[in-house]
Amino acid sequence: EYELPPGGRLFVYDHARTQVLGAFTGATRQPNGMLAVQPVLGDDLTIEYVQDAGVSARPRLALAEVVHDYRGVLELIRAQDRSGSGSSGACEIDVACPLGTGWDDQVDATVHVLALPGGLLCSGSLLNNTAGDGTMLILSAAPCGGLASAIFTFNFELPVCGSGAAPTTNTLSGATQLVLDTVTDVQLVRVNVPQQPQPFPVYLAGWDRSDTPPTSSVLIHHPAGDVKKISLDDDAPNKFQGFWRILDWEQGVSEGGSSGAPLFDPARRFIGNLDSGGSSCVVPTDDDFCTRLATAYDEPAMGGVYQ
Repeated sequence: EYELPPGGRLFVYDHARTQVLGAFTGATRQPNGMLAVQPVLGDDLTIEYVQDAGVSARPRLALAEVVHDYRGVLELIRAQDRSGSGSSGACEIDVACPLGTGWDDQVDATVHVLALPGGLLCSGSLLNNTAGDGTMLILSAAPCGGLASAIFTFNFELPVCGSGAAPTTNTLSGATQLVLDTVTDVQLVRVNVPQQPQPFPVYLAGWDRSDTPPTSSVLIHHPAGDVKKISLDDDAPNKFQGFWRILDWEQGVSEGGSSGAPLFDPARRFIGNLDSGGSSCVVPTDDDFCTRLATAYDEPAMGGVYQ
């Protein structure tokens, strides 16, 4: 339960106060009456509530669940030593490298997804709708789990190719599920924020459901939950059932954590999201499969959301 009176402020931090989250206020309450916050490094945390002495109202706070990262996944994700201590494979390419030139908007449309309480790591994409009203829609993969309490981290990327530190504070939490289709492997959610400019760079990507195979394709993703990467297939993908079949990547690959990542055509339009595959830095020629947007869009629920 999360109910704060006007002026109430909530903070969450580690023992040394090296990572301080907040202030959270009554405005950050989710429609389900709860509040999810991004993980804090360390084995303990403090939840602190503050309100002015003149405020007579009292908060209603009840802790629902604590997720413990006992395997040290967060340390792996946040490791920025590019000599090999990052969580993704050595062949992955940072979006700040030359391959990412010209894809700035699509990079801003790609988001790191941490599904709580399960702790699943995925990728997702911000998509525009036909109304053009600024609604924050995120498309990801169905197996990423429920995203009602997910943490969406934007701009988790290195500022320079192969070096620098990626910010982890550009986050939004909580979403309302609009579409869940386990057959086409997509879920579409609306992030629980007002339709207004955000305090950090985001981009609502355009899309194309004409189902015409592009001459090449680009995947922007968070492999193994790592900082944002970009992969290139410079050949046309094949159609296989409801998927785009990527026969091999010329640069980069996909990994666990890339699931749900957006696939873009040369015109920078979203055409599908990563479903599955066997590519790796060792065998980049193993096939990957991305759900074709045209297949998912045929579902009445998906079409209704976009239109």
